[in-house]
Amino acid sequence: MLVTLGALWLFMLGGMKRQLVPGRWQAAVEGVTGFISSMMMTNIGPEGRKYTPYVFSLFMFILFANILGMLPLGVVGIHPFTVTSHLTITGMLAIVSFGIVLMVGFLKHGFHFFSLFVPHGAPLLMMP
Repeated sequence: MLVTLGALWLFMLGGMKRQLVPGRWQAAVEGVTGFISSMMMTNIGPEGRKYTPYVFSLFMFILFANILGMLPLGVVGIHPFTVTSHLTITGMLAIVSFGIVLMVGFLKHGFHFFSLFVPHGAPLLMMP
């Protein structure tokens, strides 16, 4: 996980130069950031911009972990390993994400949040 975080840090460090005419590295970071931002805008709307840093971090961590796990490092004696293959890591990422969704849903809608999961016109017997 530390190797993944280090690689992600180096990737982001190269894109934080803020040059008027971006180089290749800065263009790559801006491209990924723009992709995540447009995905959030499409799926959530303008209110989703405040969640873009979390979704970006989650997406990039999973992407870098999976890419680093596929590298042929066994040739030089290092055991290739994908961190996200452990249920603990995947489960904790899912639990944290689910917790954030629940907190935001309850803060925004209160107990009406549960009714968002029930289709309109569903019989009362089907609601549980």
